[in-house]
Amino acid sequence: MKKLLLLLFFTLSFLFSTQKGSINLFVFFNGEPYADMPITIDDKITYSTDEKGAIKVYLDEGAHSAKLIKDSMPIAFFKFNIYGEENTQAIITLTEDKPKIDIEEPKNAKTEEEKLSNIENKKLAKGYLVGNIISSEKKEPIAGAKIFVRGFSQEGLSNKNGLFSLELPEGNYSLSVIHQNFATQAVDNITIVANESLNKSIEMTPAGLELEEFVVLAPYIQGSLASVMAEEKKSNAIANILSSE
Repeated sequence: MKKLLLLLFFTLSFLFSTQKGSINLFVFFNGEPYADMPITIDDKITYSTDEKGAIKVYLDEGAHSAKLIKDSMPIAFFKFNIYGEENTQAIITLTEDKPKIDIEEPKNAKTEEEKLSNIENKKLAKGYLVGNIISSEKKEPIAGAKIFVRGFSQEGLSNKNGLFSLELPEGNYSLSVIHQNFATQAVDNITIVANESLNKSIEMTPAGLELEEFVVLAPYIQGSLASVMAEEKKSNAIANILSSE
């Protein structure tokens, strides 16, 4: 009996211990990915975006913050939550006016009871999402598009024919589709049925034609980004004048 109680105690301690989730951050400037943008998490560790303007960070479950730095100046600040074994996404679009920030967190923050039921959910029968990503302008396949399932760390990538496939437990999902040359596309109400395949065609608009609207969910520092951009333009103009002489 004592052994059984000890086993139960350690099992529950493991289940309720601090879990790690993840956040994907994407930074764009005028519709183009912003590489090498420093992003400081919780005022502790600074990361830099890759050539696609993206980083992925694993963090303990709970509240966190992120700060974007340009020329040693903070240009955007926002808070977000991490939920155990789930994924949060943040899309930051920089302009000369002010940053636009869209944060997508898992729809349901899990209670302790829900964490226990989540173990059973993982045992659910699975189905498949099979899709193709095409350009809305030329109807051509888009290669290299990233497909994120909201609230999950799982992600897909379209091949040279614009095709992708994801295996998911049965249920209802929302997607975010991101590509450096196209406006981010959100797709809701994706219903996966056990042991079945769902085919979905997703169109993306070229970034130069239309930029998707983003909801500002975080404060920003008034004028800081504009002043930095203006200073860069001024420096470039002076350099051009000197080189012409």
